[in-house]
Amino acid sequence: MAKPHGSVRIGPISLFTLIIVLCLAVLTVLSVTTSLAELSTTERQAATTTETYQLESVGQQFVADVDAALAEGTLEDVLQRYSDSTVRDGELISATFSMESGRTLAIVLRIQNNTYTIEQWKVTTEWIDDGTGENQLSDHRLPSQQKQHLHRRYGGHHGLLIPHGRQQRFDPRRARP
Repeated sequence: MAKPHGSVRIGPISLFTLIIVLCLAVLTVLSVTTSLAELSTTERQAATTTETYQLESVGQQFVADVDAALAEGTLEDVLQRYSDSTVRDGELISATFSMESGRTLAIVLRIQNNTYTIEQWKVTTEWIDDGTGENQLSDHRLPSQQKQHLHRRYGGHHGLLIPHGRQQRFDPRRARP
């Protein structure tokens, strides 16, 4: 009997198995990194949704208080209670409620004949691009000289980004009649 020469022979099945194992290892790494990215995105979305609902709750409580005050004739007491966040200009009452994260709810009520109509109910988020590049899907980063405050507006134009210098400030005197 002849002895083998000491060389390792890799047959087609062994080579195919090695390629499959390498592909599975790469797919495993990609799967784990994608799931971690989805987890962080989901956690941010959950925090955003929670804050939005908290602002909506505060806004609805404010409108309920105004409604009750109009029925009782004690509107000035309610406005005094919310004095830090409300401004009255004639028949318009504007209220702004903010969270530490930059999320803001702006409400404008028009008071006529002891009733109210909601002229504006807008949730906005101030977003400051710090250039950290946390987005894994896009590597678009603003140079440090061009950093701008951007606002993500929710409502009529969902997700519209407006540079800080061009944003329109709400003026209760220019509200729709």
